[in-house]
Amino acid sequence: PSVHLDLTGAAHVFWLEARPLQQGRQVLVRYSVTDGQQSDVTPDGDWNVRTTVHEYGGGDYLIANGKVFFSNFKDQGLWQQSAFTP
Repeated sequence: PSVHLDLTGAAHVFWLEARPLQQGRQVLVRYSVTDGQQSDVTPDGDWNVRTTVHEYGGGDYLIANGKVFFSNFKDQGLWQQSAFTP
């Protein structure tokens, strides 16, 4: 099955992508609607956008005002970075 998204007015779409070959690490990915480019937002290394509170309704990340706020699985800390540069 396919999914159709109405991206009218949207500049970017973000999603979490599991990386099985990287020990199941979850990476935030950005797709640019204007030029069709896809890129990782999460830096390489031990960064893993994941939390242990999802069972209670928590989220792994939030995007606001050009910034990403996310939980890093290793330390369960809350981190901030630009949504447009890794």
